[in-house]
Amino acid sequence: MASGYLLLVLIASSSALEKCMNDTDVFLQELSQDYPKDFAVVMYDSFGKMGSNVRGGNLNRPGLMSECRSVHTASFSGQYCQVFLTQGDLFYFVGVCVPDSCDNKEVHMLMLEGRLKFGEVSLIPPLPSIFVNESKLEVMSTYCLSKAVHPDAAGIACLGLLSAKSLLSSIQRNEDTMSPRLVADFYFKRIRRIQPLHMFVCLPWTWYLSLDFQCYATTPLLILAHRKNKVVFAVLVVTLLLMTILTGSILTALLHLPVFWSDVITTPDFGLFYYQKPYSRYGPFLIGILFGVYLKIRKATLLKKKWQAALGWICSLSVLALVVGLSYALQDTPDHPSEPHAIYQGLHRTAWATALTWVVLACEEGYGGFIMNLLSLKFWLPLSNLSFSCYLIHPLVISIYIGLQETPIHYLDINFMYLFVGHVALIVVLSYVVTVLVERPFILLKWNLMAVQLEVIPLISLQAFLHQGSTLCCQMVTSSSDDLTCEPRGDLFYYVGVCVPDSCDDKEVHMLMIEGILFGVYLKTRKATLLKKKWQAALGWICSLSVLALVVGLSYALQDTPDHPSAPHAIYQGLHRTAWATALTWVVLACEEGYGGFIMSLLSLKFWLPLSNLSFSCYLIHPLVVYIYIGLQETPIHYLDINFMYMFVGHVALTVVLSYVSLTFTIYSLCAGDQSTMQAPANHGTPTTPSPTRGQTIMRTTSRAQTLRPFSNSSQGSR
Repeated sequence: MASGYLLLVLIASSSALEKCMNDTDVFLQELSQDYPKDFAVVMYDSFGKMGSNVRGGNLNRPGLMSECRSVHTASFSGQYCQVFLTQGDLFYFVGVCVPDSCDNKEVHMLMLEGRLKFGEVSLIPPLPSIFVNESKLEVMSTYCLSKAVHPDAAGIACLGLLSAKSLLSSIQRNEDTMSPRLVADFYFKRIRRIQPLHMFVCLPWTWYLSLDFQCYATTPLLILAHRKNKVVFAVLVVTLLLMTILTGSILTALLHLPVFWSDVITTPDFGLFYYQKPYSRYGPFLIGILFGVYLKIRKATLLKKKWQAALGWICSLSVLALVVGLSYALQDTPDHPSEPHAIYQGLHRTAWATALTWVVLACEEGYGGFIMNLLSLKFWLPLSNLSFSCYLIHPLVISIYIGLQETPIHYLDINFMYLFVGHVALIVVLSYVVTVLVERPFILLKWNLMAVQLEVIPLISLQAFLHQGSTLCCQMVTSSSDDLTCEPRGDLFYYVGVCVPDSCDDKEVHMLMIEGILFGVYLKTRKATLLKKKWQAALGWICSLSVLALVVGLSYALQDTPDHPSAPHAIYQGLHRTAWATALTWVVLACEEGYGGFIMSLLSLKFWLPLSNLSFSCYLIHPLVVYIYIGLQETPIHYLDINFMYMFVGHVALTVVLSYVSLTFTIYSLCAGDQSTMQAPANHGTPTTPSPTRGQTIMRTTSRAQTLRPFSNSSQGSR
């Protein structure tokens, strides 16, 4: 029975190899014709070819997977594979396009037999001798990408600090008693916080959660030792700290480990015996426990004078710089027991955690300076709510992005800055979705250890989640009847000067600026609402959205430049802007009369307030940002939807930042100049105000209230 099964396997393998060889011969024979068919040209074009900057590390030749997979003939389709090669001391891969009847084994056989040739020239030529002395290629492995998808120290220190303070606070609330029920509740809260999202997003890098919980589980034992006998607690902590330091140092010396994990393939022992083990992370956790206990039991501040704080900051920053600098100095993997590597490995995590502990202490006792101001920004609030989701999701986003690339990513600082911004934006959006749909509902449940009771709690809204009741404070510039003044008042942000007839007051100017003259006149003079029933609103929305879609769709249908008078082009050119404005006018009217739905809710988000204040600066700056980015490119930009999405996010982020800087600088410059102008006449009499002749200049202001209710006709203008 077994021999018969083996025979069938051999026959099937032989048949598959024969089909692959025949299809490959068809491709190669067609390629050798004077006028080859299109499929052969496309397959050849999708092979990886040597590019420039080989000496700089551009060795891989990925080819183009999408082009290869676009090939379809009567007998086969294109199959993209990667062949991993060694040439001398160089290791690289080449993308090849073969018939889909070929699999990994068949492609490996084609390479060994040297069948992939165009005439007498190999389709996978070796690197020239000017780059490497060895001209012989050795095939290491092959990998064909299937079209089907097959499912397949500072943080730990902060954890110690927070877990210690949390448990001590629970003990204090429990009449200074550490009961088994309290400890069980301490563990259960942690499980409730971590497990729901972990079960939903279970990925390879979640190994850290088990390590994290092992450290967390020791908190009650350490706190119990502290409460029973402080000497025993001190001895226990020092012993554990020395054990973690010595373990890291000894393993590094014996196994010749590097100080950081730069290559999984060449240094697997680093992950197996050090990086993913609890003893590598327990030192920072102990530092956090000690500091958390100190903050809870202290009676007075530790820092009495400024020179103490200054000395602490110098030492802390020096330690942080030393840890980072030595990691570069010791980046090579030692081939023998190395004392510098062993000492660094044993101490660097604990040293880093200790230096960060000083930062917390300095901020806690009023010596944080601008670091305290930076860390206290409300900007961090929504990100802190999303941190766990971001941790789980971010490697997935990065892996998908890299996996979708069909060409090498050319390294430039600006390219990787855009890539970083794109990753952050996409990760935050996805993390928010996962947090609201999975994590927050579980956290908002009312749990009881004896019986689990479900209390219906509505999901928090986007606005409440992101802002947590925070308010946006803006500085404003407003105008008086006599002269320009600058003072904070309410939420007004900036002004723009406009010249209008003197018969217009603030309300009329607001309508002209925001809603257009004709529509503004209608809204100003109407006696009652236009929309009486829901079907009227529904019909209006259908017509409005249809017009918007038609304007966009026809722009693609009529994108070619006509070589003769074209009636469709002429009609579209004459009507499309007016039609677009009319459709948007309906949107304003529907929102004004209470039929805006989620569109009104979306347009009323506080998110738009800072962007509306920056709109003019963004308009001026964004072409400059785009031109500089394109001008700095050294290689062609390969078009992929995800690449251009990341590029768009990077452009937006950089444009907004530069717009904010330029607008802030301009406003403060104007404020300073106007204040000096107003103060100057104090010694020379009262300045006279020229009366307007045929027109008057009104300084328009934009307030948060007006931005949140952009369609209200009762908004008040400034004086």
